[in-house]
Amino acid sequence: MGPFQVQSSGAVITFSGPPKKRHRGWPPSSPLQTPVLAFPAPPMRPITRPVTLPPPVLGGVFQPQPIPAGETVIVPENLLNNSGVRPVILIGYGALPYFYGNVGDIVVSPMLVNCYKLQELEKKELDQMGVASSQFLSVENLILLTIQYLVKLGSDQIPIREVFEQIVLKALQEFTYKERSLPMTSPAMSVTPTQLPWLARLSASVSQDSVRVLVTQNSLAEGISETLRSLGDMKTLQKIPDYVVAICSSKARGNEFCVIALGKYQSRVLAESMLTTSVDLDRLLEKIQRKRGHNVIIPFHGDVKECVSSQEAACMIPAQGRGCNTDNFQIYQSQLMVARKLLSQVCAIADSGSQSLDLGRFSKVDFLIVVPRSEILVQQTIQRIRLSGVLTDLGLEELAFAPQRAEKYVLRLDGDFQTKFDSFIKKVKQNPYTLYVLIHDDSHVDLTSAMSGTLSHGDSSQGLSDRIVNCHELQEALNLIVLQVSAFPYALQTQQSKISPNNEVHWIQSDVEGETGEEMVYFGINEYSKSLQWGITSPLLRCDETFEKMVNTLLERYPRLHSMVIRCYLLIQQYSEALIALTTMTSLRDHTTPETLSIVEDLLSFPAKDKSGQGHMLIIRVPSVQLAMLAKERLQEVRDKLGLQYRFEVLLGNPASELSVAKHFVTRLKIWSGCEQEDWVPRTFKDLEGLPCIVVLTGKDPLGETFPRSLKYCDLRLIDSSFLTRTALEQEIGLACGYVSRDVIREPVTALDLSDKEVDKANSIANDSDDLFIDLDRPQSNGSAVTGASGSIAENGVSSSSTAEETQRPPLNPDFPNVANSSLDEVAYPNSTASEIKNECDSLGAQMASSTTSKFSSTSSAQTLQWTHESRRKSRTLSLTMPRIVVLSRATYNLLASHKNRQTLSTVSLLPHADVSWLRSLRPSISKDLSSDEQSLYYRQWTTARQHHADYVNPSEHLGTRTVHPRRLLLNGPSQVGKTGAYLQFLRILYRMLIRLLEVDVYDEEEINKGKLLCN
Repeated sequence: MGPFQVQSSGAVITFSGPPKKRHRGWPPSSPLQTPVLAFPAPPMRPITRPVTLPPPVLGGVFQPQPIPAGETVIVPENLLNNSGVRPVILIGYGALPYFYGNVGDIVVSPMLVNCYKLQELEKKELDQMGVASSQFLSVENLILLTIQYLVKLGSDQIPIREVFEQIVLKALQEFTYKERSLPMTSPAMSVTPTQLPWLARLSASVSQDSVRVLVTQNSLAEGISETLRSLGDMKTLQKIPDYVVAICSSKARGNEFCVIALGKYQSRVLAESMLTTSVDLDRLLEKIQRKRGHNVIIPFHGDVKECVSSQEAACMIPAQGRGCNTDNFQIYQSQLMVARKLLSQVCAIADSGSQSLDLGRFSKVDFLIVVPRSEILVQQTIQRIRLSGVLTDLGLEELAFAPQRAEKYVLRLDGDFQTKFDSFIKKVKQNPYTLYVLIHDDSHVDLTSAMSGTLSHGDSSQGLSDRIVNCHELQEALNLIVLQVSAFPYALQTQQSKISPNNEVHWIQSDVEGETGEEMVYFGINEYSKSLQWGITSPLLRCDETFEKMVNTLLERYPRLHSMVIRCYLLIQQYSEALIALTTMTSLRDHTTPETLSIVEDLLSFPAKDKSGQGHMLIIRVPSVQLAMLAKERLQEVRDKLGLQYRFEVLLGNPASELSVAKHFVTRLKIWSGCEQEDWVPRTFKDLEGLPCIVVLTGKDPLGETFPRSLKYCDLRLIDSSFLTRTALEQEIGLACGYVSRDVIREPVTALDLSDKEVDKANSIANDSDDLFIDLDRPQSNGSAVTGASGSIAENGVSSSSTAEETQRPPLNPDFPNVANSSLDEVAYPNSTASEIKNECDSLGAQMASSTTSKFSSTSSAQTLQWTHESRRKSRTLSLTMPRIVVLSRATYNLLASHKNRQTLSTVSLLPHADVSWLRSLRPSISKDLSSDEQSLYYRQWTTARQHHADYVNPSEHLGTRTVHPRRLLLNGPSQVGKTGAYLQFLRILYRMLIRLLEVDVYDEEEINKGKLLCN
């Protein structure tokens, strides 16, 4: 019988009282031999000794006191190595002893100590909770509650303070209730000190030896010492309890106790929960930085293991990049068709007979574009006005001055908008023969009424759109057209909408021709949702199941923290550990989810492929500005300490500020784009074409910024169930939408049969392929397939990158019988020993990553096969633009994969916008197959504006005639589809039409008369 094996509950019955001599907790039949220590240990005195109080501190000087032998614990040598466990001592009630010796092999945790200090609560707080202020739980009752709680814990659970606090509170409430219900003569409902040992053993007896009780008479040091010595002497096959509750039952001191966690899982997680990520990783990063010295990782055209001096890195000049010229503006067929449709609708308004618009009186066209509060969006709009040449085409500015004066045609909705807006109103009044077009871009962003924004919210920045678009002077101006533009117009399509359904212009989708001549097709939200049916390729929409499990575990442990805080904290830690794992410490791979690891690996490795140093962009969406700033600073700090500051940039995409890019990265951008202006700096996201970077994108909602072709990954793992309106969700997914090469989605993909007879053929296909082709309309395959994220061409050939680089990589020759049960990380990077420095999130990452990488999943990283097709010319493959890869939270993924998960709820079924409500709970269901104009009619019938909505003052249609604005139009088109180019082209053709209307035919009377004579 081993030292941790105690007799059954029969022992409880035979003893009549507490032991009269020192009791070690082990039965007499299994004597315990004291191990020989490497150093002399003070003797443990079993005799009962009086308690002496330390003398007071005199004169403010600390007086060291002699420590009795019974108050010390000697931690055995090699405790962790011999037992495989680092014990965690949870402080309970009473003072712990002093620890000496190998103290690095134990951990002391104060996690539960505050749960036993109920006397510190104020009377009014106790009264609010329904607890009597005159009676408290005794120490004995608290010990029994602790044991009962530990017994109920599963093998994969640890004590959680908040849970135990609720247990104590319920016990207090029950104690108070019973105390009040009993007669005054009844004995007190409490456990006496003499009863405690028996009741404690009785409570632990149902735990199947997972909880043991050890009782001593002199001090807690005896119980702790006994437990540690027994643990060091344990044989491998002997069962170790998960918890040992050490109780000191002393007449002089009263009852004291502590809990010693010995279970391998429990002790590890409890120990790691005491170390914060910042302390943990900072210590490691400082060590890495000291070891590296003044060297940094080579910026490009080299492995992350190669280092150069920081001076040499700053002077490295990249080769001329490809496809990075952003100074071009082209009108595509779809934009021209939409522009003509807008013009046709304007003509229809003029011909309607309502006398609201007389096109024959105008000789000029002028405009003002209103955009939300985003500095990047303002610069993007100004840049497109300059490149389009619309100012000179309309005769508004001379060619030489047009670029400098483009800014005055853009109005940003911030606190300083009033001056420019008043100037615009003045121009409208003073020039009655000029047709003005007020273009309200991203008109779905601010729908709060001016009155509600000022009074209810106390924020003068809200309701600015209402103050402009619904301005009485503009509504009455007969020489003004209002064009509202939105990718998510649902809140403008209510019963109270001020836009006539006849004045809605919906996007006309057609293929376009890219810069290099290849056909491009729009890849939007519907296409992303449909891509989940492909089944066998690396998915474009992914859910990181490992990350979600880690989040759920942390949410259970910290119920008072906002889920966004937990998700952001964990996500940034994942990226930090992935950077460390891929540069210096490979053991941290086990702490990072395969999804995160593959993204970071691509971010670091792609600039090393050639001398240009171009790479991919990663967007990490963090809606909270404060969290985003912390995330950006943390990632930047980790990058710099690892010597990667010349490898990739870390940027904060804040609507309130401009882009701030390091000087050496600006130099590379200028070389890639061929820019010769010395003072040029990137002002828009599109200016970052080809720059390897992480963009922490913040703000409540994305505001319509256009991203470069080099954007490859959109990490939306922070977008969870709190974004459950159609507008909010589609705005986030819209970040990844855009045009892709038609060649990418033309040819069908054939599923591979991974049977033994096909292994050689599959290996040949994987080695010979150099691209991925997708059929959007192909149904889901039932064939055997292996999905994945890392190493596939769907990832490595995205955007401005080329699939031709795939040929530079060593071909993958996996052992196919094992592929379905192993991840790419297991194939390419064998598991290594975990880092000595761990923390709570590290523990979750290691456990969950290892448990999920061996499972087949269509939404997480796994070994990816590459698909063959007929070879094409390299000039074509170099320019292929692939769909972006989006990593989603579980809540968002389920909505987009509703057809796959057999769910009835989809994004179309959601409430269209937070500022509107459904008119009836019982209504016809909306189909996702409805066209945009059919969806508009549905929303106009079944949604109504909320009270703070700018349209709320407009009466509903069934109450009377709606006061629609006769000269207001709505342009509705998907995200990143090209609406700006369409309405700029609309201004051009509108001006040309007005000029033609003013043309007068001049006739020569003499010629006319001669013609009449000849006819006679």
